[in-house]
Amino acid sequence: MKTFKKYIFPVLTLLPILVLFLTACSKDEKDGSEGSLDLGEGTLTVTGDVEGVFKGMADFEGKLASQTETWKISMHNYSPQTFSLTLLKMNDGIENPKPGTYTIGISTKADFSAAFTHIVDEDYVNAIEYSTFEDSNSGTLTIESVTEKTIKGKFEFTAHEYDDMLNPRGDVEIKGQFKANKRKY
Repeated sequence: MKTFKKYIFPVLTLLPILVLFLTACSKDEKDGSEGSLDLGEGTLTVTGDVEGVFKGMADFEGKLASQTETWKISMHNYSPQTFSLTLLKMNDGIENPKPGTYTIGISTKADFSAAFTHIVDEDYVNAIEYSTFEDSNSGTLTIESVTEKTIKGKFEFTAHEYDDMLNPRGDVEIKGQFKANKRKY
């Protein structure tokens, strides 16, 4: 009985602290305040070599690494992960873009480049990537509204799978919409 009392006191002392901590964490996740896990949402319809409707989370970030500026919108799902999509702008500032319509294509000639990765049965090694690597203008990204924390819009583009010699060997057409929240680190 003495051993039981020896261990029960620390547990009862720490229990209210643990309950308070867990309650505080769940509030942040719901209200979108700092530390939130709300990553937004995106939906895309894919036709061509891959067919389907994909839904998942969406977030955005601007980053300066070394001498390279990047700004991107990322979308993916999980449990299981079946896709990822990135809309990327390079060396044109890391600030949020303004509402408007932007071109999607090769990064040196268009406003944004795009890459869609199709993942079957969580086999990341054999995932197939479709990109706008060679297209000067394969579609558009329309940003409808922008705040510091949320960007809403839609996109439509064609992307290709390339072989080892960079020859196109398949393609997909992708249409979608998103509400992306700012990535938190």
